[in-house]
Amino acid sequence: MILNNELKLIKSLRVRTSRYGERLFVAEGSRLVLDILKTNPSLLHLLAGTADWIKRNEAKLSGFVNILREIAPRQLSDVAGLKTTEEVLAIVKFPEFDQDSFLGEGNGIYLEGISDPGNLGTIIRTADWFGIKEVMLSPGCVDPFNNKCVQSSMSSICRIKIKVLNVNYIREYTQIAWLWAAHLDGVGLNQVENKEKVVICFGNEAHGLSKEMIDECNEVVRIPSWTLGAESLNLAVSAGIFMSYRKMIR
Repeated sequence: MILNNELKLIKSLRVRTSRYGERLFVAEGSRLVLDILKTNPSLLHLLAGTADWIKRNEAKLSGFVNILREIAPRQLSDVAGLKTTEEVLAIVKFPEFDQDSFLGEGNGIYLEGISDPGNLGTIIRTADWFGIKEVMLSPGCVDPFNNKCVQSSMSSICRIKIKVLNVNYIREYTQIAWLWAAHLDGVGLNQVENKEKVVICFGNEAHGLSKEMIDECNEVVRIPSWTLGAESLNLAVSAGIFMSYRKMIR
């Protein structure tokens, strides 16, 4: 059975300072936990599942006996950060990457002031899909290791390097000189010159990119629209279209 100090640790990881102090975060729900177990098992620090969940997944858990704990549904409800969590959660180690893992293979993503954890998690998951190894964040972005962001990213949070970086250092850090500002008033994607290497910059969901960020960019670029009345796209959807476009034209 799970120990009291392990329950206290799970609860403490709801707080950002504790997550970064311990270098641990919580992943909740069967689909997400099994995904991490399959794709990044070395990052698992603790598995806490109900008796029924453990029994159903016994064959998959044979190599994790040392970190596997049975947790009562009442205890799980008490320590879970998400109301929808049932059956299982995991404590996961922060992924570690080489300091120079950014390869600048042609596509970089920079996010400024993102406040919605669901959007950030979805962008991380989409970057994973398109083989973008790193997502850069401005200092004011939501924590990528909070519960809702982890849930939206699925196991992609374990594979994408997250770098918090001031806008003034993007070029120096990435060795990519050309920056696009994603903005409704920009030139259409189908009209912009195809550069080999580009960092695409996206702004806050409500306010978009700051003037400082736009001034730092070489071009302001938009997704062409044939709208029937919609004023804008969801941020994560927009980021996905940009990533897909860049991948296809290279």
